[in-house]
Amino acid sequence: MRPLQVLLVLLVLLSLVNLAFFGKNISGAATTTAVCGNDVREDPEECDGVDSLACFEHCMPTCKCPPQWSNFYEQSRHAFSYDKVNAFDTKTISIDEKDTGFQAFTFYFNRTLENVRVVIDSNISQPGTYNPDSITYQYFRIAIENTSQANSLQFRQLLFRVPVLWTTNNNAREISLQLWDDGWKKLDISKLNQDENYTYFSATPYNIGDFAIVGYKPVIVVKNPICGNGLVENDENSKTCCADAGCPKGLSCISNVCAEAGFCGNNICESSETPQNCANDCAKKLFSPIIQVFLVMATIILVAIMVFFGQKAFVRPKKLKKGAHVSPTRWF
Repeated sequence: MRPLQVLLVLLVLLSLVNLAFFGKNISGAATTTAVCGNDVREDPEECDGVDSLACFEHCMPTCKCPPQWSNFYEQSRHAFSYDKVNAFDTKTISIDEKDTGFQAFTFYFNRTLENVRVVIDSNISQPGTYNPDSITYQYFRIAIENTSQANSLQFRQLLFRVPVLWTTNNNAREISLQLWDDGWKKLDISKLNQDENYTYFSATPYNIGDFAIVGYKPVIVVKNPICGNGLVENDENSKTCCADAGCPKGLSCISNVCAEAGFCGNNICESSETPQNCANDCAKKLFSPIIQVFLVMATIILVAIMVFFGQKAFVRPKKLKKGAHVSPTRWF
């Protein structure tokens, strides 16, 4: 057998072996390495962009959680009871709690009430529907336990604050306070002042309920927006281009679609996945996709060559003169 023919046979056999194992995995080390900034939390990262389960939406550009925010989203409840509240008497409730957006609110009731209990829930989980156009800092709730008294409450002022570091990390140029009322309603706010840690705001809501403190990234208006360039351009949001706008808390941007973080089968080896519990994402493949395509194409070409030369080998010989010497036809 000639060397070229031996090589051709070996390539065919190798291609057939690859086809037999095409798409199958071999247990081994994870195929992904930690890349800070890809919105996927991978070991040893504490967080990564929108995939920031360890410190929620406060991941630093270094893919580490701010140490002062380790308990940032610890929910707390504060209840304030009044035996009697006279009509139009001004009351103020304040909360001096580290790393809490809600600070205080001043209110009155438009009628005299007895046994009033006001409840403030700070750092609550997401209520209602996520607003894809904004980046949520915190949620909080103001409620009256006796719902029949709720319509009597009138706001005079509500105070809240946002960390300067959060604004910087999230590139938030506009801060908003929103109230859930069959959808998020943006409220008018005023900036009061700013120190080295916080920016302080005030608002006058029209009702009690669930509130969201959110930030907006600056929208860059361009003629031809490009999804995936890291800039929020024109109408890009988590639904149209999560690669630039990011995803809600707990979701990761996978193939430009917001999907559940830690989902086995998304072709991303995430921090909670291993070759044992999710071989589809974290195991090595026998051949890389490029090599697989190359070997398939090589198999097709080699088969065509073999067929071509095989046909030539079996071409009926021309009629020979009587007594002529004929060499035997050989494949190899």
